[in-house]
Formats: sequence, structure tokens, C-alpha cells
Amino acid sequence: MKKLNKESVADSEILSMHGDVKLDNKKTSIKDYYNDSYELTDRTSIARCVPVKYVLNVPHTTVNREFESRVPKQSKNFEKKAESAREITIFNVMNDITVSLSHGTFPVPKGFSIGDGNTRSEYLRQLKDDIDAFFSNVTVKFVKIYTAEQYMLEYDSYDAKTSTETSPHKITGAVRAFGIDLRTPKAKKGQFGESIRYAYPGDSREEIFAKVKYFHKELEMADKHVFHVDDKKLRVNASKLISAFLIAQKLYSEPSTQYQQLTSMMKKLSTITENNWQILSHPNNPDNSRFDGAQLIMREAINGEHTEKGTAGGDYANALDFYLFCIELWMKPGDKGFRKQIYAKDYAGYFRDAKDTLADRDFSV
Repeated sequence: MKKLNKESVADSEILSMHGDVKLDNKKTSIKDYYNDSYELTDRTSIARCVPVKYVLNVPHTTVNREFESRVPKQSKNFEKKAESAREITIFNVMNDITVSLSHGTFPVPKGFSIGDGNTRSEYLRQLKDDIDAFFSNVTVKFVKIYTAEQYMLEYDSYDAKTSTETSPHKITGAVRAFGIDLRTPKAKKGQFGESIRYAYPGDSREEIFAKVKYFHKELEMADKHVFHVDDKKLRVNASKLISAFLIAQKLYSEPSTQYQQLTSMMKKLSTITENNWQILSHPNNPDNSRFDGAQLIMREAINGEHTEKGTAGGDYANALDFYLFCIELWMKPGDKGFRKQIYAKDYAGYFRDAKDTLADRDFSV
């Protein structure tokens, strides 16, 4: 690694030159360019005119947000040859590190990873053999990472514009870091920030990473049955339904028979529709004038008698009161879980009580 000095014109030009240069054929990897980079501080260095093919071989960093879907939107800027498209930041994690959060940890392996510029890199990767001379080489800033604190600080500094609690980008970073298997488009894009925010029983100021980890298993099951439901009217309320079933899965996680019973309700809601909800009766219900919890949720989506359609805090709490009450009905034994009619007094306070239960169980000191 070289040091920049004021006396060297060639060195100072490195910060501003992208022009045609004679590339060093002896360098055959990103490591070679790192070893020959110019030191800016004790942790950063810079290398100019790095062949893009070497950069495209570097993996994205562990917590990186979902960036593939951003390529079409950003491509119009890249196609106009914005200079920023040729600037990439690569993290050099000096040793294997572990990032610790409230409900678990995730590993960050030693080595190089792209810390900033993944969308740009993916755009160039998709061009394949069509990469023109403008994009043939890039300037790379290398940042040494020694600790978990440095790792999160450096990543957040590049992603600051999207670092708010409910940001889908932060959520997708957490999903990737923890290896959570989500398949639906909504889930893969991290579009469930409100669901997690309202469902989480711990300190609301906790990092989104902690909240995602807390619901690790519950998110995977909700993704299978609640993130996408067949009925359009029910789908409008998907965010609140997801939140309710994240909470419910925690409440009814044990014993396994109880969890299976809850899963059967999620499965029913995923296929029930405006046209068939009345005839899809519970096998333990011989009375067609009474309805189970899943049917009552579908009826509410059609008639809107008990819940508000808005996304304000009060609207969310009101809907979660109703949904959690319906879930409890489904979980009751025998014929106790069927109702002909529901009144506001029946479900008042269910959301608050459920969160208090989880907080006492999972967050008590």
C-alpha cells in the first residue's frame, strides 16, 4: 500500500482521474489492486482504474439491502454515464466478526465485500459483454473493518438515507444477514415494516435488525400463508393481518399441536374468498349460521363493520384487537370458537394484552 504525498503530482491526481491509462497487466485480482492502493487514512485507501471485471467478482456485504429491484430505476442515470457509477466502496473485513443484537447474532466473514455500489455493480453485471469503455474501469475506495461496531457504522453511513426504522432496505438487509427464507414479492422487498413495528413487544427504539430477528421463524410461516392471500378485499388488510399472525405465532407457539391449529387458520385465510367464505365452514361447526374466526375476518373484509381502513396508530390497534380476538376464537376447543355476531366490547384491548403478555414473557429482566 502506498502513501499519498503532496510532492507527488501523480499521486494527487489519483483522486480526480478516470481517464485512459495503461493498465498494469501484472494485477489479476482485487487483492492486487488493494495491495497497490494509495493510503488516505489508517483505515482507508484508494485505487484508480480498477478493471470492473475484478469488482464484479466481489460479493455484496452481509447486511446489504435488496438491491436487484433498484437496477431498472437507476439504470437511466447509469446510461447517462453519471460519474458516480464508477465509484465503488469495498469493505476489507480483517478478521471474522460477529454482530450481536438483542435476539441473536450474525457472522460477517473475513475478506472483501462491496459496502457501497451494489446497485451499480449489478447494473454492470447485467450488461455482461456490452460494458463500454466508460465503465471498463472504476475507482475503488477500500475500508478496513476490525470490529462489529465499525462494520455497522460504516454500512449505515452509506445507507443513511434509508436507515429509518420501517425502511424496506434495512429490512432486506436484516433478512439476508439472518438467512430468513422469504419467497413472496412483498416479503422479499421488505415491505412489512409497519407489521413488525406494531407487533414487536420490546422497546420500539430497537434497531430493525433486532425486530426482524425476534420474528425470524414467524416471518417464514407468515410468508407462506399471509403475505399473499387469494381474496382482493382481504389483501388490502395484509399488513395488519401479518402483524396479527406474527403476534399470534408467538402466543401459540407451544405445544406443537396448538401451533399446528393456528397454522390451519392461516392456510384457510390464504384461500378463502368473498364468494366461498360462508360455505368453507369449520369441520367442528354444524351450524351454518355461526362462523369461525377465519370466516369472521373474511366477513369483516367485505362489510367493514368493526375495523378502520386507515394506517394510523389507532386504526392499526383497532384492527389488531379484532384479528387477535378472531384468532383466539379459532383456537378455542369444541364449539366455543363459533359466533353469529361480534360486538366491540368482545375484542377491546386484545392487542394491548397480547403485547403485554409477550413483553412479560420475552423481555422481563
